[in-house]
Amino acid sequence: MYVQITVLIGETGSGKSTQIVQFLADSGIGADESIVCTQPRKIAAKSLAERVQEECGGCYEDNSIKCYSTFSSWNKFDSRITFMTDHCLLQHYMSDKNLSGISCIIVDEAHERSINTDLLLALIKNLLCKRVEMRLIIMSATADAKQLSDYFYGCGIFRVLGRNFPVEVRYVPSDYGGRSGSAFVDSYVSDVVKMATEIHLTENEGTILAFLT
Repeated sequence: MYVQITVLIGETGSGKSTQIVQFLADSGIGADESIVCTQPRKIAAKSLAERVQEECGGCYEDNSIKCYSTFSSWNKFDSRITFMTDHCLLQHYMSDKNLSGISCIIVDEAHERSINTDLLLALIKNLLCKRVEMRLIIMSATADAKQLSDYFYGCGIFRVLGRNFPVEVRYVPSDYGGRSGSAFVDSYVSDVVKMATEIHLTENEGTILAFLT
């Protein structure tokens, strides 16, 4: 069955931001056009593009994954997957109201509700009535799925569970109460480095997350 609009609610850690674009690209849904995934911030668009490029290295041809963090009239949708900010896609819409070269739009982090995201969704809603072959996927971890579904003609809602990883917390006994100024900071940073080094040398492979003031 042809589904033009989908609201996808995926818990943090479910991999929706990196995997959905690959699933769509592998399915051939993009055909000869591009699958565009928008992010509210430039750094997110860049990091996701790099991550997806790393995961599917060798699967697609060169330049099949691109990132446009800022708008330019030279930006072309000639890649299989394109990451960009919602502001960038909005600017592109102003110069091409048909969004030519795009077969599927994924609006990620929709719960942030920026003016760019809200305006972009409204414009895409009108465009979908003209381009019935275009698909829209709205993704979020915490958005009101029912509200989004009602706005987009009662479209389907899918929910994806996240994954929980075991976390071990270690505290370092200290006598920080008697320290002050730079001496406190120097010792604090030194203790964190020592603990991270100890874990690295004694534990199996994994990730160390250290919170600093």
